[in-house]
Amino acid sequence: MRVLERVILLSGLLAAAAGCQLRTPPPTPTPAVLSLSISGGAQPLMERLVAGFRAEYPSVVVLVETGSAAAQVQAVREGRAALGALALPLGDDPPGPAAGLWRAPIAVDEIAVVVNVENPIRDLTMYQLKEVFGGRIWHWSDLEADLSEDEIAVASREEGSSARALFESVVMARGRVLPGFCPAAVALGGEPDLLAACTVDPVTSTAVIMIGDEAVVAYVAAHPGAIGYVSAGALALSASADQVRAVALEGALPDPQHAAEGRYPLTQPLYLVASGAPAGPGRLLVDYCLGREGQSIAAAHYAPVRPSTR
Repeated sequence: MRVLERVILLSGLLAAAAGCQLRTPPPTPTPAVLSLSISGGAQPLMERLVAGFRAEYPSVVVLVETGSAAAQVQAVREGRAALGALALPLGDDPPGPAAGLWRAPIAVDEIAVVVNVENPIRDLTMYQLKEVFGGRIWHWSDLEADLSEDEIAVASREEGSSARALFESVVMARGRVLPGFCPAAVALGGEPDLLAACTVDPVTSTAVIMIGDEAVVAYVAAHPGAIGYVSAGALALSASADQVRAVALEGALPDPQHAAEGRYPLTQPLYLVASGAPAGPGRLLVDYCLGREGQSIAAAHYAPVRPSTR
């Protein structure tokens, strides 16, 4: 009898084991994929926002590509990117690079004018800045600055840069100029016939053209007589930030509080853009960027669009 009980018990165990082997494991969920195209002006902030988003939504795979603002707008229009992140010195819905695209502001950045730490200049008027970048002031001594490298070396940005579009339309303006109507903005995708409304002076032909904020910072850091302009958010996070210094414009330094108050003259909102209202993982990222955690990340070096989160 004991032998029979053992046989029955063994048969039951074998059947149970066979049943376990026959069970099909549940399928691994397919991760959601979000393609994101980031321009240089928005890159420092978006890198931190994407890192926070990935930690909160590990099942979403975010594929990131970077490039000029013009390239990112094109990627969104052609459907190669679900979302674009870029700086747009635009109003509510004027003609320009992102005309017709869905967009949501996530922070406000500033364009900082930077000089080498050896340069004693602390403040410039908008007129002086225009004269320097227009090539009509050649020496720092003309601005009463005592510097061993007296000749001014101007560093500007490449075509397609949103920073260049803002700088030229505000600093180099001869009169009233609408953002989005100037040559750099046309290079971003605006209509050529808008040139008729553009009244700006060109940046000096002797300017060194740099690609990206970090390249401008590195150039100014290496040349005591240099001056350039960069995203203030990118400057705060630059490895060479301690070798350059932002100068005040009309008495106001680039600062998130000054941007929020409208005191600093070179500000640009950072946007997420899409071909239509985002859904799925794109909507999750938009909500994260505009939520408390995303806006807290923005508030570290930018003016958030929801100030109560600061």
